[in-house]
Amino acid sequence: MLGTGIGLLLLTTYGLRVFPFMGAHTAVPLGYDPGLYKAIFEAYANQLPNIHPGQLDFWMTQHEMGLFLFTNLLHVLSYTSSFLLTFFFAFLATLVGIYLWLLIGERYPEKKWLTAFLTLGFFLLSICQYQVFWWGYYKNMLGLIFMLVSLFLLHRKSWLSLLPLGFLLLVHRPTALYTAGLITVYLLWHLFLAIQKGMKEKKVSKAVLDFIKDHLEIRVGLLALLLFLPFYFSNFNSSILTLAARIGRSFTMNAAAGTFFSIPEYLFLSHWYWPLALYGLYESLRKKHFGYLEAGFVFGMLWVFLKLYFYSRMIIQLDIFLIAMAVIGIIELTPWIRRFRQIAAICLTVLFILIGWQTVQYVKTNGRPLIKWQEFEFIQSLPDKMEENAIIISTHKHYSAWLMGYSGRDVIAPGLFDLDRWGKAQWEDFWKGTATLRAEMLKDYADLKRPLYIFVGITQPHYFFDDSNCFKYINRGSFDFIKYICNE
Repeated sequence: MLGTGIGLLLLTTYGLRVFPFMGAHTAVPLGYDPGLYKAIFEAYANQLPNIHPGQLDFWMTQHEMGLFLFTNLLHVLSYTSSFLLTFFFAFLATLVGIYLWLLIGERYPEKKWLTAFLTLGFFLLSICQYQVFWWGYYKNMLGLIFMLVSLFLLHRKSWLSLLPLGFLLLVHRPTALYTAGLITVYLLWHLFLAIQKGMKEKKVSKAVLDFIKDHLEIRVGLLALLLFLPFYFSNFNSSILTLAARIGRSFTMNAAAGTFFSIPEYLFLSHWYWPLALYGLYESLRKKHFGYLEAGFVFGMLWVFLKLYFYSRMIIQLDIFLIAMAVIGIIELTPWIRRFRQIAAICLTVLFILIGWQTVQYVKTNGRPLIKWQEFEFIQSLPDKMEENAIIISTHKHYSAWLMGYSGRDVIAPGLFDLDRWGKAQWEDFWKGTATLRAEMLKDYADLKRPLYIFVGITQPHYFFDDSNCFKYINRGSFDFIKYICNE
């Protein structure tokens, strides 16, 4: 019976994530990032069999190459970018829940079915984890998988953990940083206990040496850095040193938060989990059991609530360990649940109903694509409407990624991509100025000797180009597509 329930939870988790792609217009991915990913997926695939990013646009080389080596393999197996960004991405999102269950199951091998039911139930109802999927955070999703797999294998003292740890370094630096942080917290806790024991026995040096010998994490971590860090040597300054500098500055000044929930938003959306999670942490400490799950929870709370670098995006990893500790909290309450079985059953049922209601309302309100189907279909048709060497100017950040990924042409966008030559002040002039001023400003790109087009979408301020003879409307309506003709 419980096994059937777990199967239904898995199907429901995948079904909720794949549902937006099951309608009449299945090609519209969710979130913002898929357009960027599609462009990079195909840029890497077009270089095969060469896998070095040397021929890519500069902005593409700033992304960790691990994900794109992985998608190259899938492209070789004839999977399309559209499939990778929809149905396969939904599968990866479900896989995170499965690996979280396996990791928590290591703690309670005698209660694997109960652990599975609680883990998958809480994961399914987590608004945070749904939002990771909705935004299309592909590297983040794959990073979570490699993090959980590496912790699972480290718990089993397996040298195979070297592989997922290495791939994690190549796929998503923030999740790799989080993993390194939680392992450091775990090691420091157990080093403290080892030294404490050594002081009692007056054998501190032996206790420290035994600690180093007994903890595979130290050797695996150093070897992973040695083997996989060289992949970053070509852009070491921008990918490693810049990240380290930003983390350092976040201890003394306001840090960049990243695009995700604010801390108050997250606490509100996850408030059902926190009492159980904190009780689970309390019971773990009381029983002197401080494993990876506890370390991940403690490290995440410190990083997020101290507002260190990229703290809003670190909420994603913290939420994984919040779910884990909430499951542990319920399992640790099992003796009380058995004593008051009927009351406990009612309380748990009400809890899941309340969390489920909140999640359903959130998804119902927010779980739709950011771009209208008509716009998306038009952007995909642009290769038939333009010259092969044409450039599209995106006039709003909302559309930049979609144009880059689905128009088949180079894109000029505010603060993005390699062709942008303007600063914020110049873009302000372009947005607020007359059509005559815009025509004059576009002379900055005359040396490219390439056709220029402008896209103005539905969900952005509308700009008019009628008072200049330098513009010709290709499409006019709820969204506009205009050609700049004074450079011909």
